[in-house]
Amino acid sequence: MKRYRYRAFGLCFESEILLPELNECSSEITDVVISIGKVPNSVEKPVKQTVRFQLSESDFILTVSNIARYRVLNGNSITVDPANISAEDEVRLFMYGSAFAALFHQRGMMPLHASTVFNESGAVAFAGSSGIGKSSISFSLIDTAKYKLVSDDITILDFKDGEVSVLPGMPHVKLWADVLEMAQKDTSGLKNIRKEIQKYRYPFDDSFTEAPVKLKALFFLSSQHQQEIKITPVTGTEKFNLLQNNIFRSQFISGRNLLEKYFNLTTAILQRIPVYRVVRPRQGTGVEQLRDTISALLQK
Repeated sequence: MKRYRYRAFGLCFESEILLPELNECSSEITDVVISIGKVPNSVEKPVKQTVRFQLSESDFILTVSNIARYRVLNGNSITVDPANISAEDEVRLFMYGSAFAALFHQRGMMPLHASTVFNESGAVAFAGSSGIGKSSISFSLIDTAKYKLVSDDITILDFKDGEVSVLPGMPHVKLWADVLEMAQKDTSGLKNIRKEIQKYRYPFDDSFTEAPVKLKALFFLSSQHQQEIKITPVTGTEKFNLLQNNIFRSQFISGRNLLEKYFNLTTAILQRIPVYRVVRPRQGTGVEQLRDTISALLQK
């Protein structure tokens, strides 16, 4: 079977599956192998088990009904067992999300639920719960032509030689149709990430970095019933808790060693990176206003 080579998140993938959302990898070193095959019903000696997934420290099995089953093993292989051969887009969607998250955890690469952009002064990450506007604010900043994309939805922070950098992810942002329409972008040539929802992958091939970028600041987004945008610096225990609480798919973490590694990594990051809490009104504030408020702070 023909194999394809792709790169994302600082890793080189060798895949039996076409992954059109990823860029090609020219490295001869393979970090992760993606194969099509049968996935067993269970892992040996699971430490966590739910209806959808089960895991041990080095083995992970995920079941997505009517889409596929996935096995992530030893941080270097992903086996995909499709349930519906006509749902290729959905099969890749869940692999890029939960299966990749399990892979990162097995490798000790702490994934943050965040979207990240950069300019000449460094990278800026926007973290928060699903639907809070992480991708929208990143897209709006890139649309000004003053920023480029590092990663959307999943951000991998790399701490090396005393510096915190963000590893480049995939060259697109996932956006709802109304966000693209407000920005006057044509969606006719875009594919839905899932057939039943109006959400698209918007490509940024020409506004995407292929190299790690030094992190400049972290913004944690939330919303409340209030009149104005409020941005405040975060310190102390709250700073630590915000980062820990926004680890992507934290339910997939297993083992004391990994918890200790993430604790130390979080501490190292927060000693070096300013963190801000952004509270936006739940109604009446557009993404452009939020973008301009954050941009003004970054220019100080």
